[in-house]
Amino acid sequence: MIYLDTNVFMYAADKTSRYYAVCDRLTGMAAHNKIKIVTSAETIQEVIYLFQNRGDLEKGLEMSSYIAEIINEILPVDGSVLQQYLSTIGKHLRQEKISSRDFLHVATCIVYKIDMIITYDADFKKFKEIKTLTPEQFLIAHPPQL
Repeated sequence: MIYLDTNVFMYAADKTSRYYAVCDRLTGMAAHNKIKIVTSAETIQEVIYLFQNRGDLEKGLEMSSYIAEIINEILPVDGSVLQQYLSTIGKHLRQEKISSRDFLHVATCIVYKIDMIITYDADFKKFKEIKTLTPEQFLIAHPPQL
């Protein structure tokens, strides 16, 4: 299983984005059960938050419903994830520029033994605990089966 970061869903929802086509393809593969993906409750929260800040909460709700339909599992942010989150932040104290939300995504992956995250966020490359690929890199390495 692979973990999709929030930005993949955000670009898949934005037809004007230069990343739209590849992110739409990736989420479409998930929708047609060609790949198994997971994400966390934090991703849903981020999608809602970002669309709400853009003044389009309705689109955020629509995208969140789509995410819930296409992914194999929404992973909870529970006590074990929070403990891992604090531990992961402790290991990376010198890298203060990493977003707190990114630490939460990585902690979720560690707890649920997800070894790969698909994202455009280069900060994830700073984590040795998880493999990071862009959607393009993933599609090249894992071409869809026809």
